[in-house]
Amino acid sequence: MLIDHCGDAAVFVPPPVEELTPEERGRLRSRLVGVVESWRGAMEIGMRVATLCQHRDAAGIASGDGVTWFRAGGAPVMVGVTSPAAVGLICVNLGEDVPEKPDTRLTQLDLALLDAWADRAVRDLVAALNAGSAGEILRRIDAPGEIAAEWGPVVSAELTFAGEMPAGVIAIGESVAHRHTRATRGPVTTLGDRPELLWQAKVTVEAAITAEPVPLPELLTLECGDVLLLGQKTALGAALSAGETVVAEGRPGAREGLRAVRIKGAVLTDREDGLGETSDGF
Repeated sequence: MLIDHCGDAAVFVPPPVEELTPEERGRLRSRLVGVVESWRGAMEIGMRVATLCQHRDAAGIASGDGVTWFRAGGAPVMVGVTSPAAVGLICVNLGEDVPEKPDTRLTQLDLALLDAWADRAVRDLVAALNAGSAGEILRRIDAPGEIAAEWGPVVSAELTFAGEMPAGVIAIGESVAHRHTRATRGPVTTLGDRPELLWQAKVTVEAAITAEPVPLPELLTLECGDVLLLGQKTALGAALSAGETVVAEGRPGAREGLRAVRIKGAVLTDREDGLGETSDGF
């Protein structure tokens, strides 16, 4: 036999785990925390990221019984959710209160609702990690080692909820974890570099007539068709605002049949060359 001819067969040794540096671990944890907090219902049930671990393969992930796994078909990313946490997520997303002692047996309807939640959650996770295309999100009940046997080394993040109750696990292929944490940020163009980026922007502007004190009895007796006098015409003014920011002060009037405001004092600019030209109606 060939083995007899060549001597003893070498024992297969899996590739060593490339340890994340403290900085890489911190960046990855921060990104996972942000994603988990954005999941629908996660904040309401107190779901959070606990510990991060590295494993030689997915078989090293201790998930316990009663965990439903959702794996991205196109990326080495998966999320496991415990039955109690799943019940909490389903209740919150249905707008119901989470019972203190819920029945953790998931029906087919429960699983269908959980599928919808997980489809969004896993896709958000894949996008946040720049792990490529998520593909189809597959629900599995197998052990992690069987679901992700081909991944090689993995990084896992334990999830808890309602204090320290197990909520599940996030599992990521080590290649994705390292690629994400070591990615360098390219140059970012800001509005300070290119203010012309704002030239095509539009904002909603409101013109509010200057406030005028009105006796309460007069205000309470107003009826349809009544005319409410707001001071002298020459004293009327208008505040031009965008959102909560006042951008200019002016006087209301009309031009060519349209409501208009003549600018008297500009707040956000020192320009005086043609702001609010006088119209026929002023």
